[in-house]
Amino acid sequence: EQAASLSFSSKENSLSFASTPPFLFVIMTREAQALGEGAKKTAISWTGGKDCNLAMLLAWRNPALDVAALVVFRPEAANFRAHPLPVMQAQAASLGLPLHHVIIGSDYKADY
Repeated sequence: EQAASLSFSSKENSLSFASTPPFLFVIMTREAQALGEGAKKTAISWTGGKDCNLAMLLAWRNPALDVAALVVFRPEAANFRAHPLPVMQAQAASLGLPLHHVIIGSDYKADY
């Protein structure tokens, strides 16, 4: 068997893939943000789940908003009921957005 590799990069996207036969080719694309004049910098609260993904997509397509970052609110120990932090970091990286961490204390209602 002969190994194959595929590499793609542009200003907005990059993908590297290596495989042996049978080959599987994956092409990632990212829709350009619909920015209007005077779009406001926006951060999206992020847990990595479907609801925040949909909220981010709606904001991404809103020309009045400039989605500039994702924000996760988490306890210091990072042991909480959201998707694993490495998954969220990979999601943010694939979107080309920074993932900011806001540390909350044990009284999370007061710390929000």
